[in-house]
Amino acid sequence: MAKSSVWFRKISLFAVILLAACSPTATLVSTVAPTIEEKPVETNTPLPTIFPTATITFAPTRTVTVNPTRDISDLSVLGAGPSNGMYLLNFNIPGLDQVYMLTVDGIPFKCQILPEFGDRLSCAGPMQPWGKNVSMEFFDPSTGGKLYQIAYTLPAFDYEFGKATEPPCVNPVACADRGKNYWCETEIHQNEHGYCMVATCFDACGFCVGIDTCQNP
Repeated sequence: MAKSSVWFRKISLFAVILLAACSPTATLVSTVAPTIEEKPVETNTPLPTIFPTATITFAPTRTVTVNPTRDISDLSVLGAGPSNGMYLLNFNIPGLDQVYMLTVDGIPFKCQILPEFGDRLSCAGPMQPWGKNVSMEFFDPSTGGKLYQIAYTLPAFDYEFGKATEPPCVNPVACADRGKNYWCETEIHQNEHGYCMVATCFDACGFCVGIDTCQNP
């Protein structure tokens, strides 16, 4: 009885082992969800709107026509002296085509063209002393610019045309030094006829006389 029990136990144990060996292998199922690599969501970002750049328009540059400066260095002095209470200067300027402005030691003279005498420019102004060394300056009437300057010695005697003295002053007896250290302050003005000259003249006594060549062009 005891041997049968032992034998039975052995057969039972063998059957269990055999059943275990014949049973399908258990498959372990992972309960961990697979990791899914998330791709970044592509967002279509609108590009900034590009506006046209403002264009700066420059006004066209004004074209300035520069006339060449007239060369009058070939002028010659035809004569100088008193005439009808004024002092007269005559010049010959080849190709003379306009009335130039003239100062004699800063004193304005009024000029005109004498076509009957060819290229002659005749200028009249206040009386001048005999034999004085003066500076004559010519100016362009269309621009007011100085064109030419010459040194000249006035005639040393009368030639019986009259007495040459310093320009008369408004008040000839203002003081004992009337007529001494005579000088003029000259300005170039512009009017509807072009450029012209005015001057205020002084001497040792102060104000002497005003000279205006802008009147009656």
